[in-house]
Amino acid sequence: MARSRPEYDFGRALAALREQHKLTQLELALRSGFGQGHISSIETGQKSPTLETIRCVAKALGLKPSELVALGEQCAEQRKAAAS
Repeated sequence: MARSRPEYDFGRALAALREQHKLTQLELALRSGFGQGHISSIETGQKSPTLETIRCVAKALGLKPSELVALGEQCAEQRKAAAS
């Protein structure tokens, strides 16, 4: 399955944020109520997160859902700027 850019950008941002918090995928999964495979699929852009997933993951990271989405948008903007 081809990765769509918004999903890929969101996943890259989530992975970077998780690493900044010094969490493994498993630790984030446990904190957010999802499986490690689900977090991995989001981080690699294979799955698009639902609003409920965004809400739970943001809460696990101490963020508002809008802040988490904004970080994904920033990642997309950086990728576009680098491609220019």
